[in-house]
Amino acid sequence: MPAKKAATRKRSTSTTKASANQDANAVSEFAANSEKVAEASKDVVESIEKACKTVSCLPHPALNIRKEPNSDAEVIGEYKNGAEVPCEKPVKGWAKTDDGYVMSKFLV
Repeated sequence: MPAKKAATRKRSTSTTKASANQDANAVSEFAANSEKVAEASKDVVESIEKACKTVSCLPHPALNIRKEPNSDAEVIGEYKNGAEVPCEKPVKGWAKTDDGYVMSKFLV
């Protein structure tokens, strides 16, 4: 009988080690997936924060794109009336676009 108990104990120990390895692998996989989810969430938030607005600056034909968010900054381009412009949430009357800054009061 004592030999049977020792064999049972050995099987039990190896089963416990295998179970611990499976748990460790599951935790590693969960951590890796959590990082992927966090990265995907960040992309979604960025796309939500960068909404498209339509340029409406009549009677002027176009809206100036400036290098910095102020009226004295260099004009580096323009958006025509009706253009769809992806931009970030306006701050102090200016919206940052992929091309520069525009006065947010002309975006609808």
